[in-house]
Amino acid sequence: MTVLWGLWALRNKAKFENVSLNSQVISGFLFGLIREKAHLLSDHIDGSGSMICSKRNRENGLDDMKSEIKDGYPLQLIGKQDRCDVIRVQVDASWNRNYDAAFGWVAYDWRGCEVMRRQKRIKAESALQAEALGVRDVLIWASSGGFLHLQISSDCLQLINELAGAEKANHLISDLLEEMWGLSSIFHCLCFVFIPRHLNSIAHGLAYQAMRL
Repeated sequence: MTVLWGLWALRNKAKFENVSLNSQVISGFLFGLIREKAHLLSDHIDGSGSMICSKRNRENGLDDMKSEIKDGYPLQLIGKQDRCDVIRVQVDASWNRNYDAAFGWVAYDWRGCEVMRRQKRIKAESALQAEALGVRDVLIWASSGGFLHLQISSDCLQLINELAGAEKANHLISDLLEEMWGLSSIFHCLCFVFIPRHLNSIAHGLAYQAMRL
């Protein structure tokens, strides 16, 4: 029943919200539903109080999206950031004027244990575009893996401002922003946060190392 409901929900998103779907997004969405239902059932049976996040109101689409200020920096939040098994990811990128670039990111579960790290060398027209490509890569990974409660941190303030709608979108990443918002509609809870560079050293090191490969 969960799979059937998920297919129906995805069909409605594609038909009425123009959400782009592919095999990775579909399988990730369905896996996430099954994963969440299993957690909820387990919590109901044993009363263990497992950390489950409230699901988004699907009928509202992105209407429950809001911008906030935290510690003086913008924060973009979709859904409700209740007590839940949020995956926290730190992203960074490197770039030079020869259009060589790389991004790196590291993901942690709600206990602080590392679950994934990735680095990739790419081509980009600007440092901002490289940062956006890194964030998009995280969204694709999380959606395909069924991790639907996600917090993404970046030390690129301009990117977070544009994701939060605090700045007009740069033309070099406007298409990427549209794609990221399309992916965002899959998540039950999604938060974009700015963090200072000194708190993003692991992701920065991964990106820097990938540039030198």
